[in-house]
Amino acid sequence: MVEEANFKENRVRGITHLYYSKPEVQKALFEFSQNREISPRYFEGFGKRPDTFQYPGDIYEMVKKGATSFHCSEELWNDPMDISIDASQKQNNELRIGWDFLIDIDSRYIDYSKIMAELIINMLKFHGVKNVGIKFSVSGDAPILVEENKEISLISIREAISLLKKRKNLKVLSLDKNRKLVYSKIYNFLEHKDSLYEIKHSMSTLPLKATGHHSVLLKTKSFNKQKFKSNK
Repeated sequence: MVEEANFKENRVRGITHLYYSKPEVQKALFEFSQNREISPRYFEGFGKRPDTFQYPGDIYEMVKKGATSFHCSEELWNDPMDISIDASQKQNNELRIGWDFLIDIDSRYIDYSKIMAELIINMLKFHGVKNVGIKFSVSGDAPILVEENKEISLISIREAISLLKKRKNLKVLSLDKNRKLVYSKIYNFLEHKDSLYEIKHSMSTLPLKATGHHSVLLKTKSFNKQKFKSNK
């Protein structure tokens, strides 16, 4: 068990050095961290509080000292370094200038979750909220079109992740803001375990495997609609 734990820790540290050494990753994390309290995680424990980034290079310096991931506050602060665990709630409230609103929609029935998510998004947009994001996943063997050195190939997501870990510069076929097909640079990926479902349609004999968090766009003659039908 000790050898297995050491192997896992060394593997995690190897990936973090590879990932957080990239200037574009440091830039993205630093820009997002503005007015947020930041807490580095050192594999099994967290760093001191409060903490924040002063420069993009601080991120990799923490990684070299053992940080394996970074966590941030949902709240936005005038100055995160003014936060004190000894201060009263009223005192900390006076430092807060905003926050992120996160909703975890969890249900035994994916259709109910989809309906609830759609209603919440419509409500947020009605009240003027424009920045709304949704997390979803597909399986590692799902095929994607990627571009490397101006050469296009069809490979699985698992293969793409393996190439990214080797610092290969990949671009993936995607839609830009104008809904045009373009090859965009891959900045991040996530690996995790979850239940898989098979999504089938009449135009293909090969089902698409996806987790219950994945949305599917159904196009009809009159409108586009997100829908999910699956058989485990």
